[in-house]
Amino acid sequence: MGKEQMEITFNSRKLNRKFEFMRPSGSEYLLVRMTIPLSPFPEIITDWVQPCEGGAYSGGTLTYCGNDYSDFKTVCHRWYRKHIRGE
Repeated sequence: MGKEQMEITFNSRKLNRKFEFMRPSGSEYLLVRMTIPLSPFPEIITDWVQPCEGGAYSGGTLTYCGNDYSDFKTVCHRWYRKHIRGE
């Protein structure tokens, strides 16, 4: 079976941002983008970028090659938690 597209979103109350994770179908590389609300103005949605090990945006690229949504969620959540601690 091929790699299916997967998506998950985490809402950070600490940073007041939404983090959307995606793994495009056929790929093992993960992507993340942030939505930053700027009330009363329109929200800012960043471009998709590749998250890297340790909650950073540089270094070893984060990947997931399986099709189990629970494992995908765990990989994304670990990066998200490390990123939040680093902000």
